[in-house]
Order: sequence, then structure tokens, then C-alpha cells
Amino acid sequence: MKSLNIKKYSGAVFSLALLIAVIAVYVFALAQVNEYVLRMSRALSDTETLSARDAQVRSVENLLKETVEQREALQSVVITDTDVVSVIKILENTAKDEQVDLSISSVSVTQPDGWLYHERVDVVFSTQGRFVRVLAFTHAIESLPFAARLESGRVQLSSGSNWFGSHTVTFIKQKI
Repeated sequence: MKSLNIKKYSGAVFSLALLIAVIAVYVFALAQVNEYVLRMSRALSDTETLSARDAQVRSVENLLKETVEQREALQSVVITDTDVVSVIKILENTAKDEQVDLSISSVSVTQPDGWLYHERVDVVFSTQGRFVRVLAFTHAIESLPFAARLESGRVQLSSGSNWFGSHTVTFIKQKI
């Protein structure tokens, strides 16, 4: 009689074991599909990021190509650190050409707020000579090359026909 009961329940036990095996295979397959979907999602996200980066790189390259002339024009007015002496020599040569005596009082370098790559150079100097010559010198330094400008200039009678001028010229140089 006992064998009859085992036979009676063996089909149910077998069906239960088969159901558990099917559920285990289903859960395993579902986990594999989920992992594949996550990998594909990451790959798609990486592709979109790379596409955006490529687009940005192309945009920067186009900007650099389109602004070559403007950047060269800007670069021509900004001097390098080694050219500071050249600008001072230009002042000295202009003074010789205009027949005035030049005396440089100070050269100072400052970095205005927000300027990351450039510095401002102030050259303070005085001149002495005939009135017409001092004014001609002042006019000549108003048209200096580079991003130079005459910040201030004052001319006063010193003695007889000798005039004294005090000036400040500012220009921009690249920061090292």
C-alpha cells in the first residue's frame, strides 16, 4: 500500500521539481537579459557622450579655422615677455628721432582682475627738450605699435625754452 502512495505523489513531486527547474532557468535567463540590456544601455550612453565630444571637437576646430586672421591680428598687438625691452627701445629711439632727452622712471607689471593670460606693463618716464620737440615726441608715442597707449602726458615749462614732459605708456604682454 505504501508503494501506491509514492506512485500517487511521485507525479506531483516530479512536476514540482520540473516547475522549480523551469522557474530557475527563467530567472537565470531574465538576469542574463537584464545584464545585456544594462551593457547595451551603457554602450549607447558612451556612444552619445563620444558623439557629443566629437561634435564639440569639430566645433572648436572650425572656430580655430575661421578665426585665424582675427587671432593673428590680436597676436600682433600683444607682445611677448622678451619684447618688453623692444618697446622700451622704441621709446628711446623715438626720443632720439624727436631730439628730446628721455629718462625712464619705472616699469611695472600688473595683472588686472580676470586677465588669465596677459599682463599690463606701465612705463613711466619723463622727457626734456624744446616745446615743439616734446609735443612731436608725445604725438609719436600716441601711435606706438602693439596694444600700447599713452595713459597720461603732461608738459610744462622748465626754464627758458626748455620744456619738461611726464608720461605713462601702457601696453599688454603675454603672461609667462
